[in-house]
Amino acid sequence: MAHSLEELVLSNNQFSGQVPVGLFRYKNLTLLDLSQNNLAGDVPDEFFKLFNLQTLHLTGNDLGGMIPGSLSSVTTLAHCAADQNNFSGSIPSGITKNVKVLDLSYNMLSGEIPSDLFLAPGLHTVDLTSNMLEGHIPRGFSRSLSRLHLGGNMLNGSIPSSIGDASSLSSLDLENNYLVGGIPLQVGKCNKLVLLNLASNELNGALPTEIGKLVALVY
Repeated sequence: MAHSLEELVLSNNQFSGQVPVGLFRYKNLTLLDLSQNNLAGDVPDEFFKLFNLQTLHLTGNDLGGMIPGSLSSVTTLAHCAADQNNFSGSIPSGITKNVKVLDLSYNMLSGEIPSDLFLAPGLHTVDLTSNMLEGHIPRGFSRSLSRLHLGGNMLNGSIPSSIGDASSLSSLDLENNYLVGGIPLQVGKCNKLVLLNLASNELNGALPTEIGKLVALVY
C-alpha cells in the first residue's frame, strides 16, 4: 500500500493530534488533503519524500510552527493551501518555484515577503491575507499572475510600478496595510483587473486616469 496509494483525502472530520510522520511513507501520493480538522502542532518537514505530490490541502486546522521548507523542493507541487492555521515565522524561499496556487492566508506569518515570490513563470495565485508580514512589496511580478491578495498585513512603502508587468492580473487586494505614495500609472496595464482593493492604507496624490480605462473592473 505504501507504494501504491496516490490520493489520501481525510478532510472535514474531527481528527486531532499531529500530522503523522508515517504519511510520508506514501511516496506515490499526488493528493494529500487534511483540511478542516482539528490537527495541531508542527508539520513534519519531510515533504521532499513525496516527490510526486501535486496538491496539498492543510486548510482550517490548528497547525503551527514554520511552513515546512521542504515544500520548496517538491518539483511536482502545483497547489498548496495552508490557510486558516497558526503558522508563524517567515515564508520559505523558493516556495513558488513550482507551485502555481499558494494560499497561506489567515496565519501568523511574519518578516518580509521573499523577493522572488511573485516571479515564477506559470504562477497563478498568491494569497497572504491576514498575516503579520512587513516590509515592501517585492518588485518582480510574473506575467501569468492572476490573483494577488496581500491585505491585512503590515506592509509599507509604495506600490511598485512594476505591477504593470502582471498583465494577467484579475484580482489585486492590498487593503489594510501601511502603503504610501500614489497609485502607479502602470496599474493601467493590468487591463484584466476585475477587483482592485487599496482601501485603508496611507496612499495619496491624484487618482491616475488609467484606472478609468480598466474596462473589466467591477469592484
